[in-house]
Amino acid sequence: MIKKNLALGVLASLDLTGSAYAATTSTTTQTKAAEAESVLVSGSVTTGIGALSNNTRRHSTTHVEVVSAKELMATGQTNVIAALAQMAPAINSPPAGGIGSNNVARLMILRNLGPDETLVLVNGKRRHLGANFNFNTGPATGSQPTDISLIPISAIDHVEIIMDGATALYGQEAIGGAVNIVLKSTPGKGSVNLQDSGYYAGDGVGIDGYGDYNFALGHHGGFLDLATQITHQQPTNRSGLNTSQKYFSLPDGSLDPREQKIGNDVNRIQGLSRSLSELFSANGSLPVTDKISLYNTTTYSHRDVDAPGFFRTANNDANVRAIFPNGFSPHLTTEENDFQVNGGIRGRDLYGWNWDAYVLYGRDQLRYGAYDTISPTYGLNSQTKFYNGTNIASDLTAGFKMSRDIPSSILAKPLGVELGGEYRHDTFQMTQGDTQSWGDGGVAILDGPNAGKAAAPGASAYSGTPPSAAGNHYRDIFDGHVNLDLWATKNGNGLWVGTPQTIQTP
Repeated sequence: MIKKNLALGVLASLDLTGSAYAATTSTTTQTKAAEAESVLVSGSVTTGIGALSNNTRRHSTTHVEVVSAKELMATGQTNVIAALAQMAPAINSPPAGGIGSNNVARLMILRNLGPDETLVLVNGKRRHLGANFNFNTGPATGSQPTDISLIPISAIDHVEIIMDGATALYGQEAIGGAVNIVLKSTPGKGSVNLQDSGYYAGDGVGIDGYGDYNFALGHHGGFLDLATQITHQQPTNRSGLNTSQKYFSLPDGSLDPREQKIGNDVNRIQGLSRSLSELFSANGSLPVTDKISLYNTTTYSHRDVDAPGFFRTANNDANVRAIFPNGFSPHLTTEENDFQVNGGIRGRDLYGWNWDAYVLYGRDQLRYGAYDTISPTYGLNSQTKFYNGTNIASDLTAGFKMSRDIPSSILAKPLGVELGGEYRHDTFQMTQGDTQSWGDGGVAILDGPNAGKAAAPGASAYSGTPPSAAGNHYRDIFDGHVNLDLWATKNGNGLWVGTPQTIQTP
């Protein structure tokens, strides 16, 4: 599907210093700023060699691509995943992730590997996993990825993408690579954007409003960037016609005249789902002394999605024809609340060491429902609207890291030392849905050629979570590491040595 921008209602940027932040910043200035950027990342394993910085060191064997905020905006996309898919050849993102729950959120697939095989970081800290696991048919079946589209695009300064497998540096979650989202941190700058978009087919109209402003905190380099985004996306339909017989044949074998009346344009499953999302982020730092500062990054998002399913014809055994005489189009609904709070304290030159201590907590809750569907084993007493259960994923992480350069008379440059440890507690919870959403009411098929035979239990198309699947699961992960950065020559040839250790307890 090709998306076109119908109009740009407002595109403005604010800058207290008077420079044109979004419109006239020169390429040279942006390039120098990008080269100066250096971000220390923390995954399962942390490295102090700046692997995710704009200016990757020459001895690194990993290719890093950096996409700036200006480049993201230039795509015309307001979903950061869709924008990255246009800017980075190694990333692809199908507009629709499949059927059912697979179509709740857009997926980011790096190097054609599973979307949950890419480590996602925000300001160098781990981003929690989403609660939606893609158990239906689609390009990411069986995965439970992190959803970075829940971060306002207006909050992003740039995105750093490790294009190669990086498990040796960041742990098993970086099989496909890693993506680090760096949020804005320059006081006195902001932006306001309104966008109306749609598709050449005439559907899928999207209205987006997003912006941010960065406030100075104190007089010693502190800042607070507040960003928000509201997106209302109308659905698209690329399903094609349904040419199957939709009603039982008449006694003489001829087609029911209602076949012509209902027509073949009844499918709605292929395309974008209807969605409404409200996103918010706050990113700030406050110096306590000339060497110590507090920092916090908080994101919150709320999203409602309405995803259609396959059309069930009137002659389908999953139908109760007294309730839906012309068949039905089931819909899956999700209400999502997602947030993450990253807080910490960091400092420099503590007996020659730079240090960072942090605590992170993220939680994603997805409440599933279904409507315009039926539970056939309850016959005429069946509901047509169901609560299917709730999935909740959370991640609590606490860690520290320290680094310094140690002068050496043997090596060409000082020896870089970085060490740290981390504890993580992950949980995943599923709650059961309405009894009719998963249960067997004992009513057989009421009419038609298969009358008297057993019907399939649960809500047709979107069954709820049964008690056997409901539960609360967790895992505890401990890891520690020591990284050494050795320089053999002054021109940049070097060697990185790491000793990561990870212990996981279910």
